[in-house]
Amino acid sequence: MGFRLSLEKMIQNCVKIHKGLYDYSLIREYVGAYEKYPIICTICKNTFYMSYRLHTKDKCGCGVCNTGNKGAPNFVEYYLPKLIEIYGDLYDFSKVVGNPKSSDKIPVGCSVHGFVNMVLGNLISNHSECIECVRERRGLNAGKLDLPTLRGIVKSDSKSMLELISTEYSTNKDLLEFKCLISGDTYLRKWNVYTKYRTCSCEYCVTVRRRETAVGWSRTRWVEYCTLNNLESFLYILFLSNGGESFYKVGITTNVTKRLGKINSEGYVPNVLSIFKGDHSTIFTLEKKLHKKFKKNTYVPIVQFGGYTECFSNIDGILDHIPFNQVEVITDLVSQKEVAA
Repeated sequence: MGFRLSLEKMIQNCVKIHKGLYDYSLIREYVGAYEKYPIICTICKNTFYMSYRLHTKDKCGCGVCNTGNKGAPNFVEYYLPKLIEIYGDLYDFSKVVGNPKSSDKIPVGCSVHGFVNMVLGNLISNHSECIECVRERRGLNAGKLDLPTLRGIVKSDSKSMLELISTEYSTNKDLLEFKCLISGDTYLRKWNVYTKYRTCSCEYCVTVRRRETAVGWSRTRWVEYCTLNNLESFLYILFLSNGGESFYKVGITTNVTKRLGKINSEGYVPNVLSIFKGDHSTIFTLEKKLHKKFKKNTYVPIVQFGGYTECFSNIDGILDHIPFNQVEVITDLVSQKEVAA
């Protein structure tokens, strides 16, 4: 059986090949390589249908303005008015020769840096800046800057929680020493790497970012996060209701009070049936075990709050699966009938 692309991966491939020249928001699902899909040209706003194979392998594009095709519209008649409308007299396009395609680079005159080469399609669809202006603003031309200037750039960067503590610097190839203002850790990094990511790479900050961006937790990630932040692990069993529906929720947290408050803010009244505390690995494994055991009773709430996939219509016999010799009971189990009443 052949591998089938997901819609997300299909769009990623198209954007990578055509460099953002097309809008794929009308495509609802990937059916096959030879199926025709609706594609919007960001330059002429034309909507056309084309197969995934033709669009990616043969790199074909819009038939109206010929983006990605062999032909190209007249630059002076078609592209120049659009560029003037977007940029006014900010850039000089007088040195453009012939009729370049939207994927071609053209000479663009910057009042500060002279003529630089920029992709025509990006100029129209993304409202691009002179690359040298961008590099200068971000400090990428660091070879021309001194150490006090670099420190000022790092200090003024609102995204960065770092301090540049190096005492020597001469070229872009030098390793600079940075200090994390959150954890206090220090490490070495080249200046161009800093300007690309502008984030801390210490163990603490990396773990926090994993937690914030992760689609789901792994056991290793959960244990790392709890250990690094000196937190406790709890498994909770709740009965939730809002007058119109009721169900159970089984999950893990490091702060029970905060978790209950979050659920309550979504419109459900949380009634605690039981809470267990244990080591991070045991609690994580126990949650996965219970979710698997009661998977057939999965319930999808009307309000899909964070953690809605951990809800169940029935959890009869759940205590039979709790390893009481490995966990500590924080709240004794309350009669489900009493809570429901």
